[in-house]
Amino acid sequence: MGNVGSAERMNYTVLGNSVNLAARLEGLNKEYGTTILVSEAVRNRVEHCFRFKAIASVIAKGMTTETRVYELVEAAPEDPLAARHQSPRPACGERSEAAPSADFG
Repeated sequence: MGNVGSAERMNYTVLGNSVNLAARLEGLNKEYGTTILVSEAVRNRVEHCFRFKAIASVIAKGMTTETRVYELVEAAPEDPLAARHQSPRPACGERSEAAPSADFG
């Protein structure tokens, strides 16, 4: 993430495998008739906040490894029992300090 370009033309952008995969997944929505697709890594990090449906395993264009793809279906209902117990996961919308910030592949 940062500025790319020259003094005459500067562009703030994000580069890398995670961004490339996200772009490929966005394109797969048309093929699968979905609205939001995520990789397994993203699903694993937020599965306590959302419900997902497994769609396929794909090798996205430009990638060499297979990625399991999931459709985001809905927000997970709040669990009244979870509020009584300390959870090792952050609340939905909070960032986990233990989780790496750049690996969503």
